[in-house]
Amino acid sequence: GIYRLHEFFKVEQLIYGVLTSMPQSIDTIVLKTSLDASTVSATLTMLDLAGVAKNIGGGEWVRA
Repeated sequence: GIYRLHEFFKVEQLIYGVLTSMPQSIDTIVLKTSLDASTVSATLTMLDLAGVAKNIGGGEWVRA
């Protein structure tokens, strides 16, 4: 319940914290956050849907 939700938001904040205006690959974000690629990928998709991250193509991500 609440604990898992809190952990989810921590993951979102961690990933958002490493995003900048400079394009970064999922692999780079994985290295910077020590999270697994599937978690990073799923969370980036959620951040994209929330309008705070953007996939600019070629697997590169930036802050929106």
